[in-house]
This record gives sequence, C-alpha cells and structure tokens, in this order.
Amino acid sequence: HRPLWDTAMNVVISYLCQSASPLQPPDDVPGLGRASPEARQAVVDRAVLRECDSSMQAIHRRGFRLISGATVALDTLSYSRFWMQYSKEFKNIPPGIARDLTFFVTGIDRGIPNSRLAQVLPKLGKYSRGIFCVLSDRGYIGTRFSRTTTHAIGIDLPAGSSESMATARITELSHQAVSAGLVAFVLGISSTSIMLHAMSCGIRYLEGPAIRPAVSEPRFAFAQSLEGIYASA
Repeated sequence: HRPLWDTAMNVVISYLCQSASPLQPPDDVPGLGRASPEARQAVVDRAVLRECDSSMQAIHRRGFRLISGATVALDTLSYSRFWMQYSKEFKNIPPGIARDLTFFVTGIDRGIPNSRLAQVLPKLGKYSRGIFCVLSDRGYIGTRFSRTTTHAIGIDLPAGSSESMATARITELSHQAVSAGLVAFVLGISSTSIMLHAMSCGIRYLEGPAIRPAVSEPRFAFAQSLEGIYASA
C-alpha cells in the first residue's frame, strides 16, 4: 500500500494498492501454469481488488475512512471474460467500501487509440471514485483521453532512474496533462529534488520513498505538508 500525497489539499487520504512486483504480475501465480500473461494479470488484478476491500473494511471497523486505489491492467478491462470476472468481484464489495475506491489503469502505451480507451475505461465509471491512467511510454497525449471519464494521467518512475531523466519526464507529463485538461500524478519519487520539481510543474498527486514509505497495512488518512516531509527526512 503506497501512500499518495495530494499536494493541493496537503493530505494523504489515499493509498495505492498493488501486487508485490511494481505494477506487474508475479511469475509464480499459483495454479496458472502456462496461462497467458493477460490471464495471469487478471488473476493478480482480482487479488488486488480483494486486498483493497479487506484493508478498507478493517479501517472502517476502527472508525476511520480513506480512499484506496486498485491497480488494474487495461487488458483485464478489455477482454470480456476477464472483465466479467473482475466486475463480479467488485459487486461483492459492500457499497460503503466501493464508494471510496479509485482505479489505477496500467498497460497504456502510445499504440492504444482513443476509441479503445473511450470504450473500455467508462466501464469503471459507475464503480469508481476516480480513474487514474498510468502511461507506460512517452509521446503525444492530445485527445487520447477524451470521453474516457479519466481523472488523472501519470507515470511510475522506475527504481534507479536518474534525476535528469525523471525531471525531464515529469516536465513532459505536466505539459501533456495541461493540454489534455487532466490532473497529473507521479509515482516512485525517490528524492526531494525530484519531488520539488514535480510540485513546481503543478503535479497534484505524488508518491514514493522520498515522501512516505509503502506500508503493509494502511491505517488512516493524515495531514501532510512540505515542511512535515523535511522534518521527517
């Protein structure tokens, strides 16, 4: 569970939930054998959704409330068999929990046209508090997210990324988000200098070890200021 800092509100009210391997399915999903990568990913996506449900129910029992973000691959939403399994899983989640779920959609590259995104992403609209699209490559965004119900676009910086690469990618993302009329987010921020650059570019949602470490269990929402980050460094 990765704490997501909303820099506009100075609060961590959302946690990104994902499998152990960053935004990718593990190679040892039990019982799948020679299953296709898409089928393996769909299994992982359903497991992440169940984990969101379980952790949020535990939080509700303690009298707290927060937003949980579930990672889900675009292929899981696109293939009818996988989508039926995924949506069935979602329908088992209590309404009080479901209302606080967001989705971080992965597997989106420049080869995927607006027509597919506009057909697939709205499936989550009736379930989701917000759709965040993780871009897996660079390139022109333009109108690709028109009529898709997307709230934000963003990137997940690979571990070990150089600061020059990270800042250049963040600058590009900021320009793309503004031109598309979307909010932006950056995951995997590893240093305060990258964090400050992202803030100067107007990136709203930030996540990474330079801000808050990932946790095995989210416990509550809390105020988070820039001064607080420096004080805890």
